[in-house]
Amino acid sequence: MNGAMQRYKTLKKLGECPDQNTVTFLALDTITQKTVVVKKINLSTTEANNILIKQYQDRVTSLQELKHPGIPHYLHTYKDADSFYVVREYLELGSLAEIGTISSDNLKKIILSLLDILIYLQKKVPHVLHQNLKPENIFIDSHFTVYLVDFKITDRLPHEIDGNIGFLSPEQRRGQKSSKSTDLYSTGATILCILTNTKSQNITRLINQENRFVFRDRLIHLNSDFLDWLEKMVKLNPQDRHLSAIKAKAIFKQISIEKIQEVVLKHPGLIFKSTKIKEKLTKTLRVKRSLPTSVQEGIWEVAPHPGDFAATPRAHPWISITPSHFHRSQSNYKVIIDTNYLILGQLYERYLVLHTFSPQEIKYLIPLQVRTANIEQDSRQTAALFPSPRQLFFPASTAKQKQSYDLSEDEIQLALTRYGTPTWTEEDFQNLLKKLGEAGYGWLTSEGIYQQLEKMKESFPSHNP
Repeated sequence: MNGAMQRYKTLKKLGECPDQNTVTFLALDTITQKTVVVKKINLSTTEANNILIKQYQDRVTSLQELKHPGIPHYLHTYKDADSFYVVREYLELGSLAEIGTISSDNLKKIILSLLDILIYLQKKVPHVLHQNLKPENIFIDSHFTVYLVDFKITDRLPHEIDGNIGFLSPEQRRGQKSSKSTDLYSTGATILCILTNTKSQNITRLINQENRFVFRDRLIHLNSDFLDWLEKMVKLNPQDRHLSAIKAKAIFKQISIEKIQEVVLKHPGLIFKSTKIKEKLTKTLRVKRSLPTSVQEGIWEVAPHPGDFAATPRAHPWISITPSHFHRSQSNYKVIIDTNYLILGQLYERYLVLHTFSPQEIKYLIPLQVRTANIEQDSRQTAALFPSPRQLFFPASTAKQKQSYDLSEDEIQLALTRYGTPTWTEEDFQNLLKKLGEAGYGWLTSEGIYQQLEKMKESFPSHNP
């Protein structure tokens, strides 16, 4: 640093974001002898003008007026020919990204403390938005009190999708006007990272091809009211979210985030096998003898799974249970599987859940398996249905290829000797995601698809039969 920045002696670089043209330093203020954080914003040719510099300065001035114990003070701004500098107070604390396992009590403290800061910001006239919320910008002290740092200064958007863009709300990505619910979206994304032990750079693994967060299957052990609250935080449409931090907090305070006890019943479970395309299968579930006598009532649900599109615990697209309420006096329950929504030649494994609330909240799990009709049973009908991931990615291994009379000798040799360990590039994987989206499976998460490919690779013939 030079010029006006000679006051600050650089100690070390804290971070760099090339896509945003920013570098953050830890520095010593040679006048006050205090350690500070300096963010250097490199200016493009179009930005290096008085109007935009004034916008940045006005933004920092509004931040300097904030007086909240959870917001470090913004101290100074400087500029030179090609850069704008922002100086703020340094906190010798760890960020939320550095913390490991968090108990439910401490997590609730963190969420409430964060919401309190947002409430303070949203009560300002005009309200103040952070617009850069993520685990790295949330610092935690030994009492699990939150400190919010690194407010967004510029209006730049990343040119390419990376891990951190998962914290940006859809309206931010589109360059549209932000609202109070914008910071709530990023807050919800941050909470999901903590609950699922997902690193910030991997947050897109929680997002499907429709850009929606998919997480219920990983958090089945948590209260469904809490998961509903989280889903509302990260809705794509700003109007569908909690509209303010104060409203989000009012609901959250009434919700338990304690883990719910799960018990796998000593029950053989249900096994379905389909022999026809688009078949509906029905079995009777008898479970009373497997349950403790203290269980008198409950609600039937289906455990969330990443492969189930548009599913909620009590409204599943292809599994239904009647009656939906459990009562001790009822002996039999009908379970119906609609294979019209399933891929041919696949094994589906799910759990039925009896959710009880008295004498204590417990989820009793019963395994369920569905084997769909063989993919070769009706070639005409099969061709009209969506292809399976194996067909899309390993076409030569599962499906008969269209007959051709002008194949080269090399092509014939390749078809006859295709064996060994399958490999693919990142480009191949992205093409697969595109094909799945076009085939109607855009709701699948990229992580789930990758795991399925790895399983398929393990079962692929390793030698020529």
